[in-house]
Amino acid sequence: MRTPVQTDRSGFLLPGALILLSILLLMASTRLFVSRRQLDTVVRLTDRERAYQIATSGLEAAKGQMDQFIRFLNDPDPATFPKVANAPSDLQPLVTLLLDSEGFPRPAGARGNPSPPLQSFVQELPDVEELELDLELGEGKTLFDSAASSSIPADPREASFLLTLRATAVVGKSTARVVAFKEARVVNITPPVLGKFVLFLRRKGGLDVDSLADALNRDDIDSLPCVIRGGSSAAARSLTVDEASDLIDSQGWIYLGGSGDWELGASIAGGSAAFADGLLAEGQYEYPLEPGSPLAGSGVLVYYAEQKPLYRELGGPAQSEALSLVDPAEYSRSSLLNLFGSAESPSPTLVCGNVIRRWALIQGLRNSSSDSYSPLPYLDSVRFGSSDWPGGARPGTIARIRQQFGEDFEQYRRRMSDVVRQPYNAANLQVIDLGSDDLSSILVLEPGQLPPGAPAQPVSSRLSVDGIPASPGSLAWGNRYTLRDDTGETVFDGGSLDVLEDLSFLSQKSGLEADSEEGLLEALLDETSGQLVLAGAVSVDGDLTFSSPAVVAAGGGGLMLATGDIVIKSGITATDGEPLTLVSLSGDIRIETSQPVEAALIALAGQIRLGKAFDIRGLVSAGELSVELTRDPVTRSIAYNGAFDPTNSDQYRRNYRLQTEKGWRTFVP
Repeated sequence: MRTPVQTDRSGFLLPGALILLSILLLMASTRLFVSRRQLDTVVRLTDRERAYQIATSGLEAAKGQMDQFIRFLNDPDPATFPKVANAPSDLQPLVTLLLDSEGFPRPAGARGNPSPPLQSFVQELPDVEELELDLELGEGKTLFDSAASSSIPADPREASFLLTLRATAVVGKSTARVVAFKEARVVNITPPVLGKFVLFLRRKGGLDVDSLADALNRDDIDSLPCVIRGGSSAAARSLTVDEASDLIDSQGWIYLGGSGDWELGASIAGGSAAFADGLLAEGQYEYPLEPGSPLAGSGVLVYYAEQKPLYRELGGPAQSEALSLVDPAEYSRSSLLNLFGSAESPSPTLVCGNVIRRWALIQGLRNSSSDSYSPLPYLDSVRFGSSDWPGGARPGTIARIRQQFGEDFEQYRRRMSDVVRQPYNAANLQVIDLGSDDLSSILVLEPGQLPPGAPAQPVSSRLSVDGIPASPGSLAWGNRYTLRDDTGETVFDGGSLDVLEDLSFLSQKSGLEADSEEGLLEALLDETSGQLVLAGAVSVDGDLTFSSPAVVAAGGGGLMLATGDIVIKSGITATDGEPLTLVSLSGDIRIETSQPVEAALIALAGQIRLGKAFDIRGLVSAGELSVELTRDPVTRSIAYNGAFDPTNSDQYRRNYRLQTEKGWRTFVP
């Protein structure tokens, strides 16, 4: 019998245990390694997320500072000029970085750290190794490669730039970069050339400008006129020649163009001083009779003369038929446009074009003992020799008057009543202190033929016609107009001002283009204030309607262009007189509200249509003008806003705006 063999299993258990232990150790180490890798990844992802958030925060801080900078740059307050010297301390680094010595974006571009105040706060957050901000202003590209018009010099300061903000943040070992950019453009919002004119009409068209039947009583008139105010008011005989020149150069001028002449009768407006013609001499002036003349022996008779507006009673018994032999259309019809303000607030200005003013000169004899007046009626040479004169004078009285003038009709004609035609600008001479009562009593002051001892005529330093400085006392009409600003820089140098029609070149200024009026107005509306902010030029393809009241923010003015019609149904308020210009490039502009419209209205290719009541505070420039008639004492006024004046170099400087897109476009490189 065999004995069984005994097997030693301890030799197998030890290697097995070692193998199992190795597997467990490997699994543990692997798990530890994976866990550490996962933890490291989590840390890195956390750091990267924090770095991204830090970079984004820095970028937002820089954006906020840029928004403040743009608002400061667009602020038209004169106290903020010059910008470089008057920048707030927290904006000074940006101003120094981006602006040249004249306060404009550096045309060759610039790059540096905007250093917003929040940057240092963000850098002090835990684990933030680094936060770098970089602002780049790209090289400027001019908006106009050549002159916008052969007559209007291009402004080289109007240019587009690319603004780029870069933020780099390091947290732990993670780095994040965020980049934001948008276009900015420097635009001057002054309407070129037209900004100098409170009223600019290229032609009469269908406007019957001198057609109002005028009378002493408002119930007897066709309509009240439209009162044009070029700016400041001036009383009669209140200015020196130099003061008158300076005042008129600073006013809003008037241009009435087209191939024909314009004749405008001085209006009495039914006796309303708020609408009656401005700059007529007030009261009567008396002159002694010629010594030794037949009537001088009475000792109680003097000549008298007075300027009067036009009205139908001048040919009737109320004025002793002083003008009854004149065509009634000459003295009973006045103008729809009072170019020099009103009788209660005269506003002298410079009228350009072939524009004549018509007014009545009533002259006669005054009996100082009875304080009675006897006008010397308008006569022709045949009627002068007759014994039948208007006014009911007896043949004996007529004979004595003829003897007074030596039976010479030419001598009588100088003293008779008549309708006077003069260049419209001759009325400006009324505000000049002529230095003596004798000169002031000369009612028919002929431009260029002032009597000895009278001061020289005022001369404009900003307008030349056919190479000759224009005189605000004479016709300013010719084939070539040259406008300069108060420093002598040329604003316009061309032929007739009629050539101004196509303003499509203004579209090159536009930094915002919309397909609809709703989209345009929505894009311009500030969500916080509810006010309009253009701060440059914008355009819409089609019509534009203001159906509800609009308010333009300070510094938010600009040019608003529409290819279609513009309709204004409610008031427009421009904060602090901020210049807002509404331009219809090919259509009409209609005013359908009596509320104040504080804007420049331009429709050179079409019409501007005004209702019965309107209150425009800016300017009107049109191919043609249409005005509804009314006798109601409503506001019918166009008043100039000097903020549009391109010949005022300081104001023009304040009208530059840095226009940018509303938001920034952002990406992570």
